[in-house]
Amino acid sequence: MAEKWLLSLENFKSIRRLEQLEGRPITLLLGPNNAGKTSVLQALLLLKGSLAYPEAVLSFRNDLVDLGSFQNTVTQGHEEEGIAITLGESDAWHLRLRVDTREGTLQIRECEIENARGLHFAYTRSPFSKEPKMEYIAERRPGRGQLKEEGEWLEGPEALRVRWRSFLPEVFSVHRPISPRTGEATSRWFLESLQYIGPLRVYPERSYPVQPPPMPDVGIDGHWAPHLLREAKEKQLQDLRHWLGPERFRLVRDLRARDVEGLNFVVEVNVQGQWGSGHFDLINGTFVPANEQWVNLRDVGFGMSQLLPIVVESILVPGKSRYIPLLLLEQPEIHLHPKAQADLGTFIAEMTRRGRRYLIETHSEYLVMRLATEVRRGNLSPDDIAIYFLSLDEQGHTQFQRIALEQDGRLPPPEKWPDGFFDTDIEEADAFLFASPKRVEESQ
Repeated sequence: MAEKWLLSLENFKSIRRLEQLEGRPITLLLGPNNAGKTSVLQALLLLKGSLAYPEAVLSFRNDLVDLGSFQNTVTQGHEEEGIAITLGESDAWHLRLRVDTREGTLQIRECEIENARGLHFAYTRSPFSKEPKMEYIAERRPGRGQLKEEGEWLEGPEALRVRWRSFLPEVFSVHRPISPRTGEATSRWFLESLQYIGPLRVYPERSYPVQPPPMPDVGIDGHWAPHLLREAKEKQLQDLRHWLGPERFRLVRDLRARDVEGLNFVVEVNVQGQWGSGHFDLINGTFVPANEQWVNLRDVGFGMSQLLPIVVESILVPGKSRYIPLLLLEQPEIHLHPKAQADLGTFIAEMTRRGRRYLIETHSEYLVMRLATEVRRGNLSPDDIAIYFLSLDEQGHTQFQRIALEQDGRLPPPEKWPDGFFDTDIEEADAFLFASPKRVEESQ
């Protein structure tokens, strides 16, 4: 399985301090509404979305997330300290970044990069100082000193130069780079491999123009899933049919993308008849379903449109560079039947075994329990899953509690659960099964 990835946050919305979230191939964020689950995803999207902007700061309004501004995002009462984000993978590399507005405009106050090849770069700017400090260790050659602003460059000692590509620094010497594209070979590759699907996927259109998607990705709302489906190879289509068909999600018997009118195409599914009904064609050696009838994707249940982008993204979209993709899913269970929510856990477990990673914000106990069942079945290790329960303390700050699975996939006993974790189902079941009608009325 993939290496652990690590995230720490300071003063990010309701998250006053997250010492370290240890991500695994499957990382689940649970908890009540407004507890800060979405903020974890937004911190990663803030970094990835900011890569597209040349300014040497974070872009709080970008193509992936709209946080408004620094003032809208920083934890109230901690504006002077600024926002700090630390991201990395085990002991392989880490990036630490702090931004604030103490000089009236948003600026990078601190930046630190380390990797397993011996590179260390640290940048700090004191308030109201135009000469930030730099320390570095590269190619066994340590150094430190003041940096002076010279156009787009920061000139340092020993003929060193620093410039920023968005919020990531490049460090050069006059003669050759200290390390090629410092700050990119790890953190940039990781961030570019992030993929995100939001909580409400777009409703299908009746037809689509024949055009390639702007990126090899279904998009935040899944709008480009049909286009990727149209470009899929037959082996990939077989995989999609397997998961969406009668053997797994049981949503369709078959699906296809078909060109019409020259410049458009439609996505059609076959949902007619009972699963398995039909006959075997002895001449062609194929199974012929009974009552086969193709209908437009727009004319089937809404749940299909919500699930399709997740399945398409997981099966058809590769990672960038050498990095295993980390797919951020926000409430993937919306508009799915409980069985489909549980089956989504089996699908995610299989995709994880193929090398994918997931960070999932969810309220679905069916999804969580199915993943635990996959551990019990031996299809996953308990170390493959990290479960975090988020809640707010008396000050309104987000608290994180790790919930570890037992070796056989079981959750800890209920007395060790945090308040609000699976409690509702248990309390409702207890009230219905064991309480008298009078007691139920009195408890309401």
